[in-house]
Amino acid sequence: MKNYIHVLLISFLLFSPILPQNILSFDYSGGDSLKINLVNEESIAGIELKINGINMLSASGGSAEEAGFTLSASGSTVLGFSFTGTSIPPGESRHMTTIFFDSDLEEIDTPCFSTDYETTESNNILYDCTLSSEAGTPLELELGACADGCFNNLGCNFLTDGECVLPTNYYQDADGDGLGNPDVSQTSCEDIDGFVANNSDDDDTCEGTISDLDGSCCISEIFDECGVCNGDGPIENFDCDGNCLIDIDCLGNCGGSAEPDDCGDCNGNNSAKDACGNCDGDCIENIDGIIVCSGIENTPGNLVVADCNGVCGGTANQCLSLYDNMANDFSITSTYPNPFNPSINIEYSVPSVSYVNLQIIGLDGKHVNTITNSIQTQGKYNVQWTPENVPSGMYLVQLNANNQIQNKKIVYLK
Repeated sequence: MKNYIHVLLISFLLFSPILPQNILSFDYSGGDSLKINLVNEESIAGIELKINGINMLSASGGSAEEAGFTLSASGSTVLGFSFTGTSIPPGESRHMTTIFFDSDLEEIDTPCFSTDYETTESNNILYDCTLSSEAGTPLELELGACADGCFNNLGCNFLTDGECVLPTNYYQDADGDGLGNPDVSQTSCEDIDGFVANNSDDDDTCEGTISDLDGSCCISEIFDECGVCNGDGPIENFDCDGNCLIDIDCLGNCGGSAEPDDCGDCNGNNSAKDACGNCDGDCIENIDGIIVCSGIENTPGNLVVADCNGVCGGTANQCLSLYDNMANDFSITSTYPNPFNPSINIEYSVPSVSYVNLQIIGLDGKHVNTITNSIQTQGKYNVQWTPENVPSGMYLVQLNANNQIQNKKIVYLK
């Protein structure tokens, strides 16, 4: 009977399905970023994690980003999924993503995966930390331990991967016997001259002068102007409290020379100005040297010329440097020399933003050459045509824009 039960037990262990193993863990090496590592035996199509203790700002990188996941992190929650249906393939332990957290908070707790869960008939599913399969169902998930590191902002090694080292209370040793005065102490992460780490001297007599600044004993009795024993006085341009006594520049440097540019950017070079000289404006200079308002790609009808004051759609018109190239009618204004050899200059004008086609055709109506076929702004244009493999004879320059066509005869002589 025992042998029979033993055989059944072995058969059960051999042939029972093994649940897939998916494991999340932390990897911390200091600073304001925290890696999350993943081991997964099934493809993962979605991530929803809650991490207690920190306020997350963003998430990026790792196998989640490589899989095309869109990652977001806010507060205590990280979300990740793909709009295209891709997934994280199965794999051994590897970097899944990196989260960045707010390191300026007054209090930061050790980051830990949230282990709150709800119970279903089939299993306990961690709803605060979930990995989803390609079918959209939660996967069996094991959560690693909390992150190792110093997250106590009182620690001397705050935001490092080591165990927290808290500041030490140091006690004054005025008589130099190695024993500290329990009534005079300072807290520091480093040793303090004239102080020791014990407080076992009830009769710590100062043989010099007690400082009115910090209560320390100054054997030499030489104080600087800030009341510090054997001190060097305040730093140049600063008072004893560290306040700047002269002008502070826009970068916050005491006595610095950085100044805002015309657009208010500290130490800037007016790079925020547009082609009209406006700060953060939308004027640009097109390939023809005309200043226009931007944001009109593929919609030439929305293009608005800026006036001489740099106002898009403005009415000021006294700036000849900008407007002497403006045109009021649609025409081929000049072709010279005519007859010509080897080249001819063709001048034409466009009164508004238009899709312009300028071509050469024969008297029989056959196409010979296309010179211009593009969107152009209001203005006067000058192009040159040099025939190649074209016989002598009479031709037509044809200008086509805004459903208007104009022709002009030219004569090519070899």
